[in-house]
Amino acid sequence: MNESEVNGLAVAVGRIEEGMKNLNDKMDRVIAQGDQHANTLSEHDTRLAVLESKQQPKVHWLTILVGIVAVAGFALAIFDRLYVG
Repeated sequence: MNESEVNGLAVAVGRIEEGMKNLNDKMDRVIAQGDQHANTLSEHDTRLAVLESKQQPKVHWLTILVGIVAVAGFALAIFDRLYVG
C-alpha cells in the first residue's frame, strides 16, 4: 500500500469514527429524553392518584332516599312488633 491509500483509509476510518460518535451522542440524547418523559408521566400519574383520592365518592340521591325509606320501614316494623302487636 502506498501512502495515499493509507491516508485515504485513515480519513475514511476517521469519518466512520466521527459518525459513530455523533450517533452515540444522538442515542444518549434520545435516551435522556425518554427518561425525562417517563419521569413526567410518573409525576402526572401520582398527581392524578392524589386528586382521585381527594375526590369524594359520588352517591346518587335515589340511593340515599332508598336507604332512608328502608331504615324507616325497618324501624316501623320493629316498633309495630314490639309495641303494637
